[in-house]
Amino acid sequence: MNKLWFFGDSFCHPCDDEALPIWWGTLLSKKINKEIVLKSAGGQSITDTVVKLNNSFRNIKSNDTVMISYTTPYRIYFDNLSVSFVDNEITNPQHYTQRQLDAIRLYMLELYTESHQNVQWITYVSYIQNQIVPMLEKNNVEVKQFYSFKKHPIHSPTPILDLPEAAEWVLERGDHSVLSTHGHFGNNEVGNFNLEWAEHIYE
Repeated sequence: MNKLWFFGDSFCHPCDDEALPIWWGTLLSKKINKEIVLKSAGGQSITDTVVKLNNSFRNIKSNDTVMISYTTPYRIYFDNLSVSFVDNEITNPQHYTQRQLDAIRLYMLELYTESHQNVQWITYVSYIQNQIVPMLEKNNVEVKQFYSFKKHPIHSPTPILDLPEAAEWVLERGDHSVLSTHGHFGNNEVGNFNLEWAEHIYE
């Protein structure tokens, strides 16, 4: 059976086993009859996405399908560990040891600059879109891409694509309670847009 690969952050991941039956990726896999392979993860940085794509490239076969979500620039990759920042605060600090938290905070204080992070993000997105994706498509792999949040207006000598923006798409149909669900596309309690998104992104 051909495979349906997922790379990116929580917009490309069910984030909870209980959400898996209604998750848009599950619905899509049934529609196109392909086996799910999750290389995505909640909070995954763009650097981590590049690493996962590079490491998986040779295992992606002709007639497979690849889904890629491009996360926010403000997630930093430390040797297989992605860290998110919101207003200079670490998101979900309970996921890290105290030693890791101290090291991350020292990095943010002494070494981090937002401008560098933006340039790094646009460089990796451009690399995926202009190098990895064309090579996959040359191997007869179907690729679908989207931005998890708004596309960042960062200058690049190689322009990046205009693609669907998942969070904005959700908010046009629901509210922040939908975004707060596992996988961000809702459930039967707050409004379920999983099937609609699957059809939208795969059209």
